Amino acid sequence: QAVPWTEVSLLDKEKEVMGLYVTGHPLETVRMELNGFTTGDLSAESILSYKITERSNQYSRSQKPQEDHSVILGGFLATLRPFMDQRTNKAIAKGKLEDFVGNIDVKFDADIYEEMQGKFEEGSMVLIRGILQFKMTKNDHTDKWENTEEKQLVAKKVEAVEDARLKWTQFIHIRFSGETSAEADLRELDLICSGFIT
Repeated sequence: QAVPWTEVSLLDKEKEVMGLYVTGHPLETVRMELNGFTTGDLSAESILSYKITERSNQYSRSQKPQEDHSVILGGFLATLRPFMDQRTNKAIAKGKLEDFVGNIDVKFDADIYEEMQGKFEEGSMVLIRGILQFKMTKNDHTDKWENTEEKQLVAKKVEAVEDARLKWTQFIHIRFSGETSAEADLRELDLICSGFIT
């Protein structure tokens, strides 16, 4: 007897065949976290609005501090491709982060990728704290690297969405109507909450 597919597998096959998700979305279970913890979504308009952090020039004599426009973006890792950095001979990775409305390329430097190994893979639901920079391309005529118009996210920290719930939640709001809340319910809620007060 065949093993039934998980919901995520079914949705992946649906997108593979039809080109889009129809019956659901893999991120539906973490929509609240993505709305609460991220700077914004991955729509083309949002990505255009996020500020760029300029690359630091190690050869510059200027002591002007580099402006850091960090963002937190979330979704699932649609791709994750490791490869060797020829300059440092260390493993780094490139990937694509996807949410409900768009995607962005992500660069994982050696130290970040080393932390990720064994924890994250394609399909993992993550929150990534990082900076946006323009992708670079080599000009064949001048043999120099130049900025393109396309932005990429340079990861500085990667968290699983479920871990972020515990690590990043600062407060919660509880709403209830006076008609349905008995005094015993309030005492029980007080007891539950008291375990989280530090």
